[in-house]
Amino acid sequence: MHSYIAEMMTNRVLRFFQQPTGVFHGSVFYQLSGAVGPSCLAIDAAGNVYVGQYDVKESSNEGTVLILSSSGKLKGSIVTTGAEISGLTVK
Repeated sequence: MHSYIAEMMTNRVLRFFQQPTGVFHGSVFYQLSGAVGPSCLAIDAAGNVYVGQYDVKESSNEGTVLILSSSGKLKGSIVTTGAEISGLTVK
């Protein structure tokens, strides 16, 4: 099992795992560019990671949600009608 952290101002997503019990290891799972950074994350049943990229409405009229595979490869993106993405959920 992995835990993911959105680091907004460094524009990256971190991934942590525990091995052995009580010892955590982390690394940069995905490095973003542009916008202010990732503001929210959601993971679906298949392990895909959805990353909401936050930007201020004064610099963009659109927002982006990136879809990453469980191995950190970009699978696609969803464009939204607002740049200030602050929460995600997947079914």
